Amino acid sequence: MSYPSQFNAEKYQEIAGILQDLQELDPGARMTIRNLGESLTRTRSLLYEWLALTNLKPRFMIKVVLQDLIVIRRGVSPSATVEIEKAPIDVILAKWLRRAIMERDGKEYIERLKAEEMINQEEYERLLLEYDKVMR
Repeated sequence: MSYPSQFNAEKYQEIAGILQDLQELDPGARMTIRNLGESLTRTRSLLYEWLALTNLKPRFMIKVVLQDLIVIRRGVSPSATVEIEKAPIDVILAKWLRRAIMERDGKEYIERLKAEEMINQEEYERLLLEYDKVMR
């Protein structure tokens, strides 16, 4: 689809309120425009055209769902939080158990983990118990 190369402000007067709200949209936020009726296609076209003319088209995604026009601002929300969780101890013990099984002397490997303080006494006992179950 080709867009005009010159900006004509009068053309966008009918969607001026939408454009104002669009500019205030935070990254990651969405705006739903309802009850457009017959003007749904025209409004969508004007929005695409305005975004192309202002070089903002890559920052927004526009889609039609039923009779609603949904505009999504791309990007990560400033209120997004990142939480890094440690792997559960069972996952770590399972990794060490697999390595112990692959070793020539698995019990020696487990004792080395304990000596290097990679595991505590409780984990050591649990790892030995699981190793013995597997190697029977």
